Amino acid sequence: MAKKIKRARKSLFKPRPRTLDLLPQALALHQAGDLNSAADFYKQVLKQEPGNGDALNLAGALALQRGNPAQALKYLRRAVKLYPERHDYQVNMAAALRDLGELDSASLVLKKVTRQAPQHHEALHNLAAIFADLGNYQQSAEYYRRFIVLCPRNFEALSGLIDVLRRDNQLVEALDLCERLLALSPYSTSAHILKADILIGMGQHEEALAVLKGAIEQQPDDGILYNHMANILLNTGRLHEALGLYEQAVVKAPEINETWVNLAWTYREHGRLSDSWRCFKHLLAVGKLSAADYSDLLFSLNYDPDIPARKKFELALGWWQCALPLPPRPLPAVPPAAGRPLRLGFISPDFCKHPVGQFVLPLLKILDPDKIETFCYSSLNKPADEQTAKLRAAARHWRDIYAMPDEQAASLIRRDHLHLLIELAGHTSGNRLLVMTRRPAPVQASWLGYVATSGLPMIDYRLTDTICDPPEADKFYSECLYRLPHTFFCYNPPVEAPPLALPPIMKNKGPTFASFNNLPKITPAVVALWAQILNRLPEARLLMVSRQFVDLTIINHYQELFLANNVTDERLIFRAGLPFREYLDLFNQVDIALDPFPHNGHTITCDTLWMGVP
Repeated sequence: MAKKIKRARKSLFKPRPRTLDLLPQALALHQAGDLNSAADFYKQVLKQEPGNGDALNLAGALALQRGNPAQALKYLRRAVKLYPERHDYQVNMAAALRDLGELDSASLVLKKVTRQAPQHHEALHNLAAIFADLGNYQQSAEYYRRFIVLCPRNFEALSGLIDVLRRDNQLVEALDLCERLLALSPYSTSAHILKADILIGMGQHEEALAVLKGAIEQQPDDGILYNHMANILLNTGRLHEALGLYEQAVVKAPEINETWVNLAWTYREHGRLSDSWRCFKHLLAVGKLSAADYSDLLFSLNYDPDIPARKKFELALGWWQCALPLPPRPLPAVPPAAGRPLRLGFISPDFCKHPVGQFVLPLLKILDPDKIETFCYSSLNKPADEQTAKLRAAARHWRDIYAMPDEQAASLIRRDHLHLLIELAGHTSGNRLLVMTRRPAPVQASWLGYVATSGLPMIDYRLTDTICDPPEADKFYSECLYRLPHTFFCYNPPVEAPPLALPPIMKNKGPTFASFNNLPKITPAVVALWAQILNRLPEARLLMVSRQFVDLTIINHYQELFLANNVTDERLIFRAGLPFREYLDLFNQVDIALDPFPHNGHTITCDTLWMGVP
C-alpha cells in the first residue's frame, strides 16, 4: 500500500497532467487508502472537467467513506443528472440518501434501477437492507430472495434474509435457513449467534445456549460468543453465570466495546458499582464509547456515591463529543402562536407500562386541546401494551419513530412545526438524544425520566422542582432549570391497588422494614446504615424486593454485606420481582419502608405512600 501511495504522489511534482492521467492516479490513491490526496486529485479533475461522471461518482463515494453523506449527495446528484443511464452512479446516490436517513427516497432510486436492470446485484441487496431499516420485512425478504437466486452462496444476503424473517416472526423458516447458512460457513460466529437468537424467539433458551456452547468448543478464544452466551444468561436471570462469561469475554476480546459495557452493566446489577466504574474508565481511556454506551455510563454514575457531582457533570458534557457533534443547526422557525394552539411534542422510548408512561398520562389527559396540540414521538422497542393504547388515545398526534434513523426522525419532527419538544428519557436505555442534537424544535427541554443533566447544549431547559434540584444544583446542569412550584411529576395511582390491611407489627413481635428499590441503589453505605436500625431493634426484620434476587449468588452477596454489619440471615427476607398486583399486595406486609441514598426512590416511593406505608 505504501508503494502505491508513493507512486501516486509522484504526480504532485510533475507538470499539470491531463484529466485522462489524473483520474487513474486519483483512483490509485483512493484504493490505497490515501483519502485526502485522492480527494484533492478528484477536485483537480472536476476543475478541469466539471462534467466528468466518473470523477463525480468517485468523489461522492469517497465522501461517503469519510462520513460526509451530504457532500457525497451533491457530487452524486450531478453525476446522475448528467448520466442517468449509469446504474452504478444511482446506487451510490441511494447509499448517500440512506446515510442521511432519507430511506424512502433511497428506495425510489434503487427501485428505478431494478426496473431497468432487474438483475442488478447491488441494487437488489441494498433495497433489501433499506426495507429492513424501514421495518417492511416482507418487502425486504422479497428483495433478498431475488438477490439470492442470482447469488445463492452469498453469505451476507442469506444472513440478511434470515434476520428479517426472524424480525417478522417467521421463525421456523428462519431456523431452517440457518442450517444452509452454517453449511456455507460452519465456523461463522454470526451464523451461530443468529441461530441462537431465533431459538430464543421460539422460547428455546437452553437450545440457544447449547448452540453457543458448541460454537465456543469450536472456537474457544472467540470473545463475541462468550458475550452473546452471557447475554442469554443475563436475560434469563442467571446473573452470576453471565458475569463469569463477561469476565472471560473481556480477556479474550478486550478490543470489543460491547463486552466491556455488558460487564459494567452486570457489575452494576450485582451492586458492585466500583467494578462497574472501572470498566467504563477503561473504555473512556481507550476512547471507544459509543453514544449509547456513554449514556449507560452516565446512568450508572447516578447510583455511585463515591463519584463527586462535579465529575459526573464533566462526564455528562463529554457525551456530546462522544456523539460526534453535528455542525450547528439553525433554529427552526417558531410557528405563529396568535389564535392557534401551542404545538407541544414529547419524545420517549417508554410510552408503555413504565414509570414514564404512568406519569405522563395524567398530563396528556388534562391538556386543553383548544390551547395545546400534543404530538407523541414513540421509540418503543417492544410490543405496545394497554398503557400505550391509553397514551395514544390521549395524544392528538402519534408518530412511531423507533425504526427511523436519527436524521429521518428529526426531519419528521421538524415538519410538525413544534413550539416546544420535551425529551422524556435522558440517558436511560433507548433514548433518542441524537435526535435532539439535530435541533428539530426551536425550544427543547428534558423532563421526568432522568434526574440529572443531559449535558447537551441544544436542550434548553429541564423541568424540575426545588426538592429534586435545590438552588445549589444549577452549576451541575447544562440546561436552564425551570422549577415547578410544588413537584415536577404528577402521580397516577394504580386502579388495581388492593385494599389496605392492618400494619403487620400488630401481629408480629417487631416491625418489618422493607425496600422495593432497584438493587444498585443499595450500596454498602446504605446497608451499613440500615444495619444500624436493625441492630437497635432486635425483633425487626428487613424485606428486600428486587428482580435481581432470582439469582442466589446475589442474595448471598447481600447476606454477606449485612453479616459484616452484624445482621444475620434469618432477619432478612429476599423476594424477586413480582407481577404488579402481587407487588402492591406485598406492601400490606410492611410497617416502614426504607429509602436508599444518594439515589432515592421515585415511582416506588409514590406506590409505597399510596399503599399506606410510611
